[in-house]
Amino acid sequence: MKTLHHLYLALACGLMAIACGFTANTAMAADGNSRGHKSENVAAFARQKYRGCRILDRDTDNGFIELKIRHKNIEKILLFSPSGQWLRTLWDIRREQLPEGVVSGLRNAGFGFRDIDDNDNQVVESPKGYFYAIQARASGHDRIYLVNRRGKVLRSFTDDEWNDGRFPDDRKHHGWDDGEDHFDEGDDEWDDHRGGYRGEDHFDEGDDEWDD
Repeated sequence: MKTLHHLYLALACGLMAIACGFTANTAMAADGNSRGHKSENVAAFARQKYRGCRILDRDTDNGFIELKIRHKNIEKILLFSPSGQWLRTLWDIRREQLPEGVVSGLRNAGFGFRDIDDNDNQVVESPKGYFYAIQARASGHDRIYLVNRRGKVLRSFTDDEWNDGRFPDDRKHHGWDDGEDHFDEGDDEWDDHRGGYRGEDHFDEGDDEWDD
């Protein structure tokens, strides 16, 4: 009788193990299918938005989905949320390539041309428009300044805060604006970093085209 009881017990344990294994495999397969579906979606988004682009690499980093492409002979990084929502696209731009409106805006904010880093600047395209992340030196310290195409300096970041644009979403960073005057004029949280800029709206209304 005990032998029969042990056999039933062993059979029940075996069936439970099979069921658990099947559930785990199903979950893993579903997770793999989800990742594959997201990968296909972000690739399709990139091909539609940047027609003729070539996809170079795909990766995930700190929850972000990253897609590296080559578009019009420029390497660009597309950042997506974990759910696959496009957050922004970034690519490098040299100091000499910055639009005159951006340079004029920085000049009016107290920065000389030589205060702008030669290489560590980026164009940032987001659902809210185009921006420039400019690394500039003031009072012996480098910071990243977010500037819109008209040359308005919107806010600044430390290098760690900027993190190459890898933060969860733009809603946590007030003042993202691609040219219209929607941010708080009284916000002077970073005046101490800019050598005399007092928040006035001095920017060049001239040519704000950029070459991508």
